[in-house]
Amino acid sequence: MSSRQHLILLVLLLITAAVAVFFYKAQVLHWPLKPSTESPVWTVEAKLMFTASDRPIKATLYLPPQQAELAVVDENFVSRSYGITTIKQDDNRISTWTTRRASGTQTLYYRLLVHQENMQDNLERPKAPEYPQLNEQLSDAEQSAIDVILDRVRKQSVDTASFAVEVIKQLRDTKDNHIAFLMGRDLSPAHRVALAQKILAGAHIPTRSVHGLLLAGTTEQRQQVPMTTLLSVWNGQEWLYIDPITTVLGLPDNFLIWQFGEEPLFKVEGGKNALVTFSTKNNIQNALELIQNQSADPSRNPTLWALSLFSLPLEAQHAYQALIMIPIGALVILLLRNVVGIKTFGTFMPVLIALAFRETTLITGILLFIFIVSLGLAIRFYLEHLKLLLFPRIAAVLSIVVLIMMATSIIGHKLGFDYGVTITLFPMVILTMTIERMSVVWEERGAWDAMVQGAGSLFSASIAYLVMTNDYAKHLVFVFPELLLIVIAMMLLMGRYRGYRLSELYRFKSLVNNKAS
Repeated sequence: MSSRQHLILLVLLLITAAVAVFFYKAQVLHWPLKPSTESPVWTVEAKLMFTASDRPIKATLYLPPQQAELAVVDENFVSRSYGITTIKQDDNRISTWTTRRASGTQTLYYRLLVHQENMQDNLERPKAPEYPQLNEQLSDAEQSAIDVILDRVRKQSVDTASFAVEVIKQLRDTKDNHIAFLMGRDLSPAHRVALAQKILAGAHIPTRSVHGLLLAGTTEQRQQVPMTTLLSVWNGQEWLYIDPITTVLGLPDNFLIWQFGEEPLFKVEGGKNALVTFSTKNNIQNALELIQNQSADPSRNPTLWALSLFSLPLEAQHAYQALIMIPIGALVILLLRNVVGIKTFGTFMPVLIALAFRETTLITGILLFIFIVSLGLAIRFYLEHLKLLLFPRIAAVLSIVVLIMMATSIIGHKLGFDYGVTITLFPMVILTMTIERMSVVWEERGAWDAMVQGAGSLFSASIAYLVMTNDYAKHLVFVFPELLLIVIAMMLLMGRYRGYRLSELYRFKSLVNNKAS
């Protein structure tokens, strides 16, 4: 078998395998071909980390209760060698992890899938809470300040809702002596809610704090999501929610209630340095999980689902969303070089620059790239007069590039240009090698060729950026990664291409005209 036949057979096998898997997912499993925007679904992950010292461990964590607007579609726990129990306590749910002995760093995961759905009919009617009594632990000065605030609020409210909202509005006026005395230096929303509860207790209004997460509508993963605290007030029939910052009445959109009350969110007995972090994600992965959980037979192909990127932790998925687009960018650069005929400094440098543009945006990234390369090129020409060896010269240019990036970030931040800070995400080594390569081309072939290749690299990186950040392309490649086999097949085919490039049609245009005449 000749090499040409071998190549054609290999390409056919790759394309056949890719199309077969793609067709099965799309037609049989009904995995969507377009990014889902019709049914907002979020994956929320809580990570509890602590250090154990060869002792019995008992860790508790509050879990989201059932609420009207957001339904928990699925939840699971990931904890090696730990026993898990979940109990309902009043309106809260609490999970408990236990193990007889553990040592070293411990990480416990809780992940749930949340779907926007009206669950009002499925909820039990809330029970009336006990009405609070006057707090005898308050000092005379505190009680006097609270009485003054209550007198103001009574004159400006007509019911429980307006009364509670007016209390929150009063707490925003930190220039008032009574408010400043009660608030102290802690102006956090949680402290403001706690203080509002004390004041409303003086009016015998039942309250409780509500802690939860704001699930933003972005398709990007959010890590280290902070816990938000709201004030909940009983009006005699239902619980009302008030934002302590904006004083808006009502539960915010896409607010996942995690805990009611003032108890600690988590406890760890037998461990130390405990910390809980939350991450959220709203993208097609969640829509696919929703399809799987709501289907009549969710386990009809568990192997294919387990081998997909959706089985990875959220942090790994976030990383692969960028990495999996690199072959697409490389294919774009390959087409521009081998078919169109655009000259660039290598193949991978424009792809990595395109990745950097994801953080800086296209126009800002181009301007920063031109500035750094131009300044670095000038310094590189200066170092040429010192007659340095290759590796010391490159090391010096690399260090200078780092200093330029650092100075640009500091100056941009001081001037109020936020994009200047993201310059640190540029590939420093690639910039250094670009400066070195451009200077060599400048010396060997002249300034024109160096400028042409530099401009070609920027143009190619820009085109690759537009393709790599396209939502439809990102969705297809992430949900159907087998399509990369077709990308590989196209690369292999172009490896045998020896024909004319499009730029050569313009280059030899005069010869064609002379022959025709």
